[in-house]
Amino acid sequence: MWSLGISLTPFEHIKMNIMNLFYKYLRILSFGILATLFSSCENVPDVLNYVGEDFYRFASSTSTIAENSPDPISIPVIFTSKAGSSGSGTIQFEVSGGEEGVDYTLVNADKSLSISSGNGFQGLIQIQPLDNSESSDTDIELTITLLNGSNGTIGFPGPDNTNTASHILTIIDDDCPVIPIGGTYAAVARGTSTDGCCTDEITGFQAEITITDNGDGSFTLNDFSGGIYLEWYDVYGITSQDQSPATFTIDDPVNNTIAFVAGSGEPFGESLSATGTYDPCTGNISYSWQNGWGDEGDVSLSLK
Repeated sequence: MWSLGISLTPFEHIKMNIMNLFYKYLRILSFGILATLFSSCENVPDVLNYVGEDFYRFASSTSTIAENSPDPISIPVIFTSKAGSSGSGTIQFEVSGGEEGVDYTLVNADKSLSISSGNGFQGLIQIQPLDNSESSDTDIELTITLLNGSNGTIGFPGPDNTNTASHILTIIDDDCPVIPIGGTYAAVARGTSTDGCCTDEITGFQAEITITDNGDGSFTLNDFSGGIYLEWYDVYGITSQDQSPATFTIDDPVNNTIAFVAGSGEPFGESLSATGTYDPCTGNISYSWQNGWGDEGDVSLSLK
């Protein structure tokens, strides 16, 4: 029987041993990488093959909404079920903190959710904040807690998950401290006169006026025109801003609109009317006025 003999030099023996060690190390390293990858996935749930307890949980632990939001906030509740289970259930919830009917209303008035494949295994708790004009308000914190779940436990199993059975909703107050009406104001006025004395429109006219709180819900301007009447009609005897007063009230407390009351003091005995707004957060007032002569103007007042 013939055999093929191959003689290797000492250098070639060393080279072959090094290559064998390299391939052995590479196999060990590859196995170690795979083992690390599998071990790092131990805490990742296999949703398609989940075999643990059915459970309900919040999708997030906190949320916020502005007090004046026109739309309710929707807070998701998720139901997870193992393969082969009914895949549906009902869950109740309770809300603590704040005052229902004052700070918020519940769209889910029965405080219950039915969850199944028909709604993607997700129910929505919907809360509508209620706006008000109370300047003493603060942010409202509501705690929503899941309870009495059917066909499942409450809270994501495991010690490391924070999205369990409770959710904190903060309703952000949008009101400001109300600045009362009254005091000294910087006025910027615009106006046009129908009298031959002053045919040019006045714009950006600056003056200082005062407003007096009459204590009965009405307020008196010492000069409704913002200084323009004195500028126009000194030739007819107007020598002081105080000769053109007007009284106004807040005719719509919700929208803070103002209006001059009947009989306001147009100095030449003509009718006078005006409409405008008051900003309770800044104290600023703006309005447009007209008199029976056809004169008209706009005044912006900034509290000094």
